[in-house]
Amino acid sequence: MRISFAMSAVIKFVKHAGAVRTLAVSAVAARRLKETTSEESPMTNNQTERHALGRLGEAIVNKLFGGRTTRHTAPFDVVDFQAGIAYEVKSMSGLSVDKKIHIQKSSMKRKRAFAREYGLKAVLIAIVIHDETNIEVYKSPLKESVRVTGMKRVK
Repeated sequence: MRISFAMSAVIKFVKHAGAVRTLAVSAVAARRLKETTSEESPMTNNQTERHALGRLGEAIVNKLFGGRTTRHTAPFDVVDFQAGIAYEVKSMSGLSVDKKIHIQKSSMKRKRAFAREYGLKAVLIAIVIHDETNIEVYKSPLKESVRVTGMKRVK
């Protein structure tokens, strides 16, 4: 599956009991998903599309858990200073063969230093996007390497 649907996604969140109930995606995006075959790569080499997918994941985390989305170069993607939590968000396609997350050592060092400096709890969130209506959210303490299957699914 190509991730280009993230570029034209129009997202509507309805919060109910702490869970995302609906995710509406434009007709163009839905058509792209249906036209895609399983033989196509689940990831894209297009940096703009990867960035859009990442921002989509950050928007989901922002709606579910609160906090503020940070600038692109910040150590964490979403930070909630009132709750004392910093979220690192990793978004991926549901067709990815290996649903693994790896954070480079230098990046982990910056993240841990930032969390320690501001007294924040560091949390890793994985957003797995299968299609326009099927999105899974997983949560765990911040780790350098983890499989999504080893994380707790958020209901």
